[in-house]
Amino acid sequence: MLSILEMIEAQLNEWYTSLPSTIAFDLPYAGLVPAIEDDLRYILRSRYITMREQLYRPFVRMCIEHKLDNVSFQLVEKLANIASEGLLYATYRLQIFVISRHQGLWSALRGYITCSMILIAASRAQGRPDRVAAKSIVFPINWKDQIQNKLERFGSYAREPAGGCSEIYQLLVEHLDQAV
Repeated sequence: MLSILEMIEAQLNEWYTSLPSTIAFDLPYAGLVPAIEDDLRYILRSRYITMREQLYRPFVRMCIEHKLDNVSFQLVEKLANIASEGLLYATYRLQIFVISRHQGLWSALRGYITCSMILIAASRAQGRPDRVAAKSIVFPINWKDQIQNKLERFGSYAREPAGGCSEIYQLLVEHLDQAV
């Protein structure tokens, strides 16, 4: 998994550096995603952030679902660092998520919910004594506030009877309250 991660990261970096200046975008920094007015740049950056988050997701899952007690300390730390990067990109995805009625809203909601639940699951795994790697994961600053902020704006869709939004909203509210 580590060699595949390195290969795909290199490809993403090469793709990013090869973008012409007319469509190039600023990368997130210091936990923040800079605003973009241009639609094409916004879409490209959103895709880049989504790809990064999905690339690190298996490492987050490994850290929160497996004991990893028979793995060397160095490898556990490496996995936790990669998982920490995955959680950072999950918060970037939360930041770029726009809650307004448009053709991609349902897909965007699914991404918001997934990233929120990943952050919550990682938080809850840190409270388990048998999750060695989860204890070493570093969380982005204000991750709960970012979920909560979008959750408040998501509330209007939760009142709609169809589509399952009310159930998803309730799930997030309940589990966010239980996050460490």
